[in-house]
Amino acid sequence: MGIAIKARDFFAIKKADIILDGITVISGVNGCGKSTLARSTYELLSAAINYDDLVANTTKRLLFEMKQSLRSAMTNMSGFAKRSDVSKLQIVHSGLYFRDQNNEKYLEFLDSLIQLCYEVQRPLSSAKKRYYDSFCNILCSVLKRPYHEDLSAEELLSDFKIKYIEIQKNSDFLKLDRKMTVFQQQWNELFGQKLNPSLFNVFENDVPVVDGNRNVVLYPDSIKNIFYVDTPMSLMDANAFVLDDTKKHWTDLNKVFWGNRKFDEPFNFYPNETGGLLNGNFDWNEDKSSLIYKTSDEGPVFDVLKRGATGLKSFVIMQSLYRKGLINQNTLLILDEPEAHLHPQWIVHFAKFLVMLRKETQCTFLISSHSTDMVSSLKFIAEKELKQKTRYYLADLEDDKRLLYSFKNLNDDIEPIFEKFNKSFRIMDGYSEENQEIADL
Repeated sequence: MGIAIKARDFFAIKKADIILDGITVISGVNGCGKSTLARSTYELLSAAINYDDLVANTTKRLLFEMKQSLRSAMTNMSGFAKRSDVSKLQIVHSGLYFRDQNNEKYLEFLDSLIQLCYEVQRPLSSAKKRYYDSFCNILCSVLKRPYHEDLSAEELLSDFKIKYIEIQKNSDFLKLDRKMTVFQQQWNELFGQKLNPSLFNVFENDVPVVDGNRNVVLYPDSIKNIFYVDTPMSLMDANAFVLDDTKKHWTDLNKVFWGNRKFDEPFNFYPNETGGLLNGNFDWNEDKSSLIYKTSDEGPVFDVLKRGATGLKSFVIMQSLYRKGLINQNTLLILDEPEAHLHPQWIVHFAKFLVMLRKETQCTFLISSHSTDMVSSLKFIAEKELKQKTRYYLADLEDDKRLLYSFKNLNDDIEPIFEKFNKSFRIMDGYSEENQEIADL
C-alpha cells in the first residue's frame, strides 16, 4: 500500500515510524500515545479523503452564520422602517433560513432588502437612529469593518450580498486547490491547535498527505474508506444518535451505519466452534428503527442496539461495514483497544474475524492493544491464514522526565511485548509480599 505514519515530538510520542501494509499492531502502556496515533491518523486521512465534503460543510456553515447575523440585524428594522414591509421580508427570510438549495431566491431576497433600505431615508431622530446604527453595526461585524455614519444600510447590504456570493464561488476553487486552510480549521476544532505537518503526518509512497511545503492536502490513492472504532458504545440507536463534534468519529460511523446502503450477506469467519451468540445474524425491522439480532430458530430475538451485549456490538459494527460493501482493498480500519469489552474467549474469536476479513478483502488494519490474548491471537492466526506477517510496534519510554515514548519496530516478534506485560505480574508479586509481611506482624 505504501502508507506510513510518522511522528516526532507529538504529544507523548518522541518518535514513531509505523508502516501500514496488512495488519499492524501498536502496543504500550497507558499514556504512551497509542490512541493519539490512532485518532490522529483517522482524522488526517478522513479529512484528505473527504476534502470536498469538508469544504462544502465549511461553506454551508459560513453562509448559515451570515444568515444568522442578518436575522439578528433585521430585528432592528421595524425601529426605522415600515413595520408591515419589514414583516413581509422577515417571513420570506424565515422560509429561506434553513434551506441550502434556494441560493437564487436568497439573493432575490437580499435585493428586496437592499431596495427597502434604499427607500428608507437615514433617520435623524435618536429614537430611530439607534436601531439603524445597530442594524449597520451588525452588518459591519459580518464584513469585518468598523462602522461610521457615512456608511448606509443599503451599501452594507450590497457588500453583504457580494461576500455571500464570493463564499459560494470560493467553494469550487477550494475543492480544486485543496489548500490546507480548511483542513487546519477542522484540525483546530478537534484538537485545539493547528497541525504541524513536520511533527505528525501520514505518507503515501513517501510523499506527505498534508504537504506543508506546497500548502496542499493530497488525495490518497490507496485508501478510499477509513473507519475508526474506539468503543462499541459508539454505535447508537436511532433515537440516541446525535451529531457531536467532540466525538466526530462516532458521528462518522453512525452516519454510515444508518445510511441507505442495504445489508448484503454476512461475512463468514467460520465461527461454528464458538456456538451461542456469535452464530447469529441481524437485520433491520420493517421501519428501520431497530436492529434485530437472531441466533437460531429457537434462540433469543432482541434489539441488539438496546439489549445486545457490548462485546457483541464489536462484531456487529464490523459485520455492518462488511455487509454494506465498505470493506475492500482500499479500506483502512483503525481499532483502538478492541479487546476492552470482550471476554478472553471472544478476544480470540474477534482476532480470527479480523484476520479472516483481511484474507477475504485485503483491507488494512491499524490496531492498538495491550492485551496478551489479542496480540498472541492475531499473531498465531495470521501465521496460519495469511502469507504476509503481522507487524508489531512497541512503545518504549525514552524520556522519563517528560514521559515521551518511541515506538520500536518489532516486525513479527511479540516477545518484547510480553516482557512488558510480565512487569504487571512482578508488581502484583510485590503487593503480595507486602500483604504477607503485614499479616505476619
